[in-house]
Amino acid sequence: MDTESSHRLDVESLAALLQLALGHERHSPDADPAQRIRETLRERLAESRLDLAITPQLSGILDELKRLASPDAWTISQILADPQADLDEIREIKGHAKALARSTASRAELAAGTTIYYAAIAAALTVHGVKITTHSYVALANAFGRLMRKSWMVLELANLFSRAKTACLERKDPKEQEIG
Repeated sequence: MDTESSHRLDVESLAALLQLALGHERHSPDADPAQRIRETLRERLAESRLDLAITPQLSGILDELKRLASPDAWTISQILADPQADLDEIREIKGHAKALARSTASRAELAAGTTIYYAAIAAALTVHGVKITTHSYVALANAFGRLMRKSWMVLELANLFSRAKTACLERKDPKEQEIG
């Protein structure tokens, strides 16, 4: 293969870029919806903060460029799990995840964006003891409880949501009632 005309990309990378250019889905249309969501969530958690700011159509191209350029970048998953994560980084992840959830028509991308949005809120609560949303503690505890019970939820986020739910219930106003 002529590496000058292919910009030194291997065959697999070129095939992935071609699929993106032609508009092919990354997941099999026959795949179980829960499995598609779980795969999309794992892919999104493996991205850098910058990736969430990019439109879904460009994310695959960005994945290829990032793989070639920056193998040491911290992933969203790593930042959310880091006990020394910067609160501003967590807020940035929350904002980009919210924008992703609002801008997509894909059920899997919507679920991944919404989950990462709540994961950022959970990380801020558990790591910094700070609530970075206007949602009440009870509303958050309920959301964390629902999310951690999803069949497609990844273990590391289920554990984060469990810790955050406990933190919310410890901080809630005694007059508020937990739904579930």
